[in-house]
Amino acid sequence: MNKTTIGLQEISLAAAHMVHTVDTKCYRLHGHNWIVNVELIGDIADDGMIVDYGLIKEYLDMFDHKVWFIEGYTDDVKYEAYREMCVQYGDAMQIAVPVITSEHMANFFAKEIKEKFGLKGVQVTVFEGLRSYATGVCYDEDI
Repeated sequence: MNKTTIGLQEISLAAAHMVHTVDTKCYRLHGHNWIVNVELIGDIADDGMIVDYGLIKEYLDMFDHKVWFIEGYTDDVKYEAYREMCVQYGDAMQIAVPVITSEHMANFFAKEIKEKFGLKGVQVTVFEGLRSYATGVCYDEDI
């Protein structure tokens, strides 16, 4: 069977984060207008689609207007104080990555989207601003 690639471009996610692994301005809580591009590889189903674009957008929208935190990370007092406050007000998004960076978010989104929607492959590019980006890929072995 043929494999088909489809994509979504320029999905905007406004979110804040802090990079706890550096001693620069990135350690401070700050935000970005993250731009996400998604390419999906899969088989065309009987309904004529690989996946409904709206479902991918709906999934990514869960991350919009949130403060992104590392799931389970508690080794930093400042980080934990921010998280507790954001959790209390419903603004926190707990993400299973080692550090909240465009590199890890691109790989996280690729893996999660592939698994959630049963796709053959996913490539996600996450822009952290206008010029800085990372691309993560997650493919089946037989593609």
